[in-house]
Amino acid sequence: MSLSKLKEIRSILWIILILCIVFFLFLEMFILQTDEVNELEKVNDQVEDVLLLNDVRTSQKGKLEEKGLENPSDSSAETIGPPEKINVNQASVQQLMTLPNIGEVKAQAIVDYREEHGRFLNRNELMNVKGIGEKTIEKLKGLITF
Repeated sequence: MSLSKLKEIRSILWIILILCIVFFLFLEMFILQTDEVNELEKVNDQVEDVLLLNDVRTSQKGKLEEKGLENPSDSSAETIGPPEKINVNQASVQQLMTLPNIGEVKAQAIVDYREEHGRFLNRNELMNVKGIGEKTIEKLKGLITF
């Protein structure tokens, strides 16, 4: 092989190497952006949950005031506290069945999906489970955690 051919091959290999590096840099940027979107969705879900809990507490406080129990520390008052959230990544079928619109079949489907695909990261991922749609997801706001 001539010297000029070897130089040409070496130049082509350098170009291929540079293109590979650029490709992997773009791939890394895409992965980082996807992670940032997932984190933003988690924060958004948490903010929605806090707002829902505030609505629940305000509603409970209003009910107490209607009954004439304005001071929640009154011994005859009902205890106000946040409803206990169910972690869909750890809950059993029976625990999931305590959620609105989740019967035995949907609860088992959630567990099966979780075992096959891994942890749920947010509420929207629950829509991948057969039988769970946007209406069910709306009813679960503030009741579930990940």
